[in-house]
Amino acid sequence: EREIDFISAVDELEKAELQKTCSVSRCEELLMAAEQSCAQQLGAAWDEAERAKVQEEDRASRAEELAETLEGQALCAEEVAASEKSSQVQRFQREEQRIRTAVREASHRTVNVQEAIHEAIHYSQKSLDELYSYLYSMGQNSA
Repeated sequence: EREIDFISAVDELEKAELQKTCSVSRCEELLMAAEQSCAQQLGAAWDEAERAKVQEEDRASRAEELAETLEGQALCAEEVAASEKSSQVQRFQREEQRIRTAVREASHRTVNVQEAIHEAIHYSQKSLDELYSYLYSMGQNSA
């Protein structure tokens, strides 16, 4: 009976070892499957993170390009405004110069007209004096 118990115990031990080996093998298989699944999930998450990073870099690049474009447009608008202001100032300066020239010419003509009037008055006075003198001498000759 002891021998039967011993054989039975050995059988039980062999069964337990076999079960243990099967359990260890099954655990190793499950562990490998879990590691593969984890590696796949990690790879997928890494790929998604890379895609998101590339998309974010693209958005940042487009935003930077847009900012540069807007800055260029603002500078262009400032240049146009400055050019228009400069052009307007130049027009005002030309108009001011034209008016000054016209005033100077009008003043010069006025002086010429005044000189002509003075000359005409002087000539008229001289003619009047000569006429009086002539009339006086005629009156003296008649008397």
